[in-house]
Amino acid sequence: MPSFRQTTAEGDPIEAAILLVGATLDITGNTTRYLSDGRVLSNAGTVRWSDNGVVYVSFGHAAMVNNLTGALWDFQGAGSLLGFYASTLTFNNAGTLRKSGGTGISEIGEGSADRPKRFDNSGVVEALSGTLRLMTAATTSTHTGRFNATGGVIEFYAGTHVVEATGTLAGDATGIRFAGATVTILGGYEARGIAISRAGSVALDGDHTFDSVSVDSGTLALNGTVDTGTLRVSNGTIAGNGLTRVNSAMTWTGGTLGGSG
Repeated sequence: MPSFRQTTAEGDPIEAAILLVGATLDITGNTTRYLSDGRVLSNAGTVRWSDNGVVYVSFGHAAMVNNLTGALWDFQGAGSLLGFYASTLTFNNAGTLRKSGGTGISEIGEGSADRPKRFDNSGVVEALSGTLRLMTAATTSTHTGRFNATGGVIEFYAGTHVVEATGTLAGDATGIRFAGATVTILGGYEARGIAISRAGSVALDGDHTFDSVSVDSGTLALNGTVDTGTLRVSNGTIAGNGLTRVNSAMTWTGGTLGGSG
């Protein structure tokens, strides 16, 4: 049995732990619940979150959630896991994190940006319905796993994220949404489109073919050759040193076309 003695983002020891070994945890009731006192919740089984309630990390406390290899954490409604004021939250996903139900938004992370809120993905993140919103803060989240948004939306809403060379973003044309985060994509980008809808920045290397590209705010740096059916710029900036070829229609109602591409 592996040890689950871990530390917070500041290096403080975390002692209290619950490990689900092949068990099922049902989160129900549309209520507010709390993690506190450095609690570690590690899932090696199945978590079914069917309500629209919130789990907070208590004021001034730290907590860590580990979705382990082979495990499933399933948002079946619009529940959210948030850090409260002066709290620290770390979510490590090595299994499958899925939003399978509900048309609403499930959020992981911020709550408040005064202390580190971190989400690292080395497994699989899936959005089949609604929106799964990642809101990190005060630290850099790294991703070596896969994000797949087919039928739903995965939204990088806040914080700094690096998709490493082994990581992949995939999904429908509007499935991956950048809405305020700073995201560097060093790995694969297989989604059919790319969109920035809120202040933030996205840097994308390599050559890609998209159905659509849209920039409503922030900065999109395209550093390779991009072929897209449509391009829409209403605000923000398109930058980068790559060539962008528009094959159907382009709409430019505001914003800046910059860079050397």
